[in-house]
Amino acid sequence: MHIEPGVVDGAKMALSYATGAASLAISAKLAYDTVREDGGVPGLVLRSVAATLAVFIFFELLPHFAVGISEVHFILGTTLRAMHELSRRRIPDGTAYVDLRYLDVLKLSLVYQGGIIAWVAFWALYGQGFGAENLTAVLSFGAAYLLVVVLEPLADLAVLWVAKHLPRSSWTTHRLHGAA
Repeated sequence: MHIEPGVVDGAKMALSYATGAASLAISAKLAYDTVREDGGVPGLVLRSVAATLAVFIFFELLPHFAVGISEVHFILGTTLRAMHELSRRRIPDGTAYVDLRYLDVLKLSLVYQGGIIAWVAFWALYGQGFGAENLTAVLSFGAAYLLVVVLEPLADLAVLWVAKHLPRSSWTTHRLHGAA
């Protein structure tokens, strides 16, 4: 998550370091699980390279606009592992990605986009308080992000459509075409 410099500073940065450390621990656990259960080190390396390229494209090459307290990015939210916990609760165990219903993916995408707005608003309000100028910046970001809320779920649905038509491959997770 990108928050403009100066929005959160000083002692309040401790919370960002704690969330960063937690994210690192979760990433390490996911990497370990992937190596152990899903194709070993080569599969992890291939997916990591693909994810790195995707992040670079989403955050640096695709259009992104500084608005208020953050930037508006197009990042295909429901394809990220951050959705794992929510999707685990909404989608039955053993469901292959290609067997997801388009409506379920649309709901997950909309929840994710709402989460982005809430997370940016949290950091801005935590860092700068509830003054009129900061509230205006938060609202301007939220309003600008509505374009992403409209477009990104459509892209997520397109990703699902493509996945439903992809052949099995060594660079994809087994969950794409098969049950867990």
